[in-house]
Amino acid sequence: LLRSPSGVKILEEAASGKCPFVFAVMAKPNVQEIPDRWYDTGVVANLEIIPEDFSVLLKGLYRARALSWGNNISSDNRLTEYWVAKTKRFEDEPGEYFIERSGEFILHPDKRLLFKVVFSKLKKLIERFVEVSIENDAESIGTILDNFENYDFSRKFSVDQLIWTLLSVIPEASALEKQTILNSVNIIDRIGGVASLLAEN
Repeated sequence: LLRSPSGVKILEEAASGKCPFVFAVMAKPNVQEIPDRWYDTGVVANLEIIPEDFSVLLKGLYRARALSWGNNISSDNRLTEYWVAKTKRFEDEPGEYFIERSGEFILHPDKRLLFKVVFSKLKKLIERFVEVSIENDAESIGTILDNFENYDFSRKFSVDQLIWTLLSVIPEASALEKQTILNSVNIIDRIGGVASLLAEN
């Protein structure tokens, strides 16, 4: 964010409480025109400035799709340096794997054995990745591996949390590969996509 005037402006407004959320998207390779260079699907995130060391904390809230882009107008009717997006929450298609209960999606009892097998294989892929990777590449994923047993794979929220965390730290994965997984409306396809990236990298 500090590399561009728009990023600096966003941080200034976040620090003053005027910009508590951002719509984080990846850029398309070899496209320079704004906003065409941005993918439509991204993540709405809470943006917090830690005043002690002026560090930035982004906490993803949910996937969203941009319906339109526009220049931001400040309170004194001036164009600001950054763009704003009108977004719509991007939901998964109704699936056979989870059922809604008390406002939360819980794994269907008939799918427990399948998910046990799937995540056992995913854990082996993560272990193999850590074994063969150089130290810098493996450090973040090693942390995920250390906490693997703490994920509750009977809850969709927890499954997605693991997917997004892995996706954010797998090295060498291209923006297009990551975007394909981000665009997926099927949780099994997302698990398979992350597994393929681990196997390839």
